[in-house]
Amino acid sequence: MSDSAASKSAADIWRDITARAWSDDAFKQRLSDDTTGVLSEYGLPVQAGIDYKVVEDTPTLRNLVLIRPSGDVSVAQLDADEPLTDDNAGF
Repeated sequence: MSDSAASKSAADIWRDITARAWSDDAFKQRLSDDTTGVLSEYGLPVQAGIDYKVVEDTPTLRNLVLIRPSGDVSVAQLDADEPLTDDNAGF
């Protein structure tokens, strides 16, 4: 990892990985085959004993990730006309 990469946020590093995968099929295949290795190579933290998997959207498939809950997962009651927002996602 370069010195400039050390100052990047995880989101910025992931954007770099994504952009490279879009333009480099061999890299995209390596990212799919060895996700943990690529993440480590780019300086992203990976937990021992955790498997990481990259999935790709297609024109007819959108992947939605249900993250693992931590702590209280109760859901707040919303009014019928109240939309979900970043500030009030319903939890």
